[in-house]
Amino acid sequence: MKSKLYLSVFSILFFCACEKSIPIKQGQYTSKPSIQCLLEPDSIPKLYLNYTQPFLTANTNTANMVIRNAAVTLSSLSGIDILKLDSVFDRLYCRYNFFYKGTQLIKQNVIYTLEINIKGNI
Repeated sequence: MKSKLYLSVFSILFFCACEKSIPIKQGQYTSKPSIQCLLEPDSIPKLYLNYTQPFLTANTNTANMVIRNAAVTLSSLSGIDILKLDSVFDRLYCRYNFFYKGTQLIKQNVIYTLEINIKGNI
């Protein structure tokens, strides 16, 4: 009986513990392009092209992070695939996920070259 009493008192004290906010100053940060792409055979290429944000950023809306003004091409000996900006609504987070999507299926054992041009910079 005493063990149940100790356990309940400990539980109450544990969940009512003190909390202290520690302010952390964010240093200077320069945003950079982030490229995420996985090529799988017999699938359409999909590439996520976003700007990075500091770790302590409160607002990380994907609509504000996506790089919209990029020309993305995926080329091989069999041709060039121009990837276009597309999006899908994510029901879990209630927002759109933006990505660049191709039109040609990826072939196995083929070497691909990715070229991204953002505002005239390669």
